[in-house]
Amino acid sequence: MATTARAVFMEAAPSATKQRARFDALIRDYGRAVHRYLEGMLGDAPSAEDATQEVFLRAWRGMDGLRDAEHARSWLFAIAANTARSHHKRRTRHAHSALDETAPDRNDADDGLAERSDRSLYIQRTLATLPLEDRQIVLLVGLEGFTSVEAASVLGISIPAARKRWLRASARFRARLEGGAA
Repeated sequence: MATTARAVFMEAAPSATKQRARFDALIRDYGRAVHRYLEGMLGDAPSAEDATQEVFLRAWRGMDGLRDAEHARSWLFAIAANTARSHHKRRTRHAHSALDETAPDRNDADDGLAERSDRSLYIQRTLATLPLEDRQIVLLVGLEGFTSVEAASVLGISIPAARKRWLRASARFRARLEGGAA
């Protein structure tokens, strides 16, 4: 049976080996989700790759501050949200999103995979049109399955603010997906 992050965290005070096991469990349990979130926030896989590495480096450095496995996911996504904000601020390209450079080849339109890729790309492009705050909440609640209470904790905002932001952002996102300009 695979050891989960929760089981590893429940052990006694970590030695260097236990610390490494805790960290490995974080990567295994949440690595893909963190990368997916960062790709949605930053708009391209290479930037998400760099940011994911930065998140886990920050997590490694801060492991002593994480005592409760119940909060590991939120703690890690709070690091990811801060990292995404930092990367977003550092970007010098404001004229267009990196997503614009990755348009699918229309010659493959009959291929089911290309069709799925087109839909995925359309969703990514639509997501990229949202303001950063909207994108954060849509990705956390809509994609990663956080509750508004958990998202509030990750984003450092009040629960009512998270709920209101989710309602507004998800409505804007749906409207844009359907071709509106909300």
